[in-house]
Amino acid sequence: MPGAIVILNGYPAVGKSTVAQELTKILPNAKIVDIPLLEEIACVLEGPARETLKKSLLETLLISLLSSTPTNTIYLIPSTFLSIPSDRQLINLFPSLCSEKSWPVIHLVLSCETQTNLSRLSTSLSHKPHDPTQNGKQSSSHDLTQNGNGSGNQSKHGRWEMNENSLMELRMEDEICHLINLRGKPKGLSGEYEIDTTTLGPKEVSGMVAEYVMDCLRRSGWYVQLKRR
Repeated sequence: MPGAIVILNGYPAVGKSTVAQELTKILPNAKIVDIPLLEEIACVLEGPARETLKKSLLETLLISLLSSTPTNTIYLIPSTFLSIPSDRQLINLFPSLCSEKSWPVIHLVLSCETQTNLSRLSTSLSHKPHDPTQNGKQSSSHDLTQNGNGSGNQSKHGRWEMNENSLMELRMEDEICHLINLRGKPKGLSGEYEIDTTTLGPKEVSGMVAEYVMDCLRRSGWYVQLKRR
């Protein structure tokens, strides 16, 4: 039995990482893969070279997972993929490469109202210890993506410390990427589901995500059961 990929996509501070942590408690053999760390490596370069390196790093990571993963491992990928060309190239690597090994790819879009998103960001920042060595430097505390226009201007929406103004700007300029569009569903994608988390807590969201993931996996031939919390 192959492994599986579950992408948790959404704006920064919507709650993706928290939900991923909850999912490790209820999904069998679930592991979190922190791909935003690849962004930090790629940011040593500028412009097109940076995007090329990001794609190469992600492709290498996926190929490694596909070739050396224990059976039935579910990889949780919390990240931000926007509807811009560079992000679409990245997220499309998942179904493209995984279909060759018959790995199910499940795409969850976690959304919430703007004010809720800002409130969650404020809470997240208030619980983060201040590190004076990080002033003006890139932050790994939030799974951010590159700038909205894909030009490589990291000071706009790169992996810098996110604040309320930059989050508002990001939400106004760019939408979250969906894999299913007018052209249909890409080969290798087992399912896509958007959840409005505005009035839901992490355990409620993780429960909904887990049920959807299990349904997709069973339709792909898996025999799996949720763990008890």
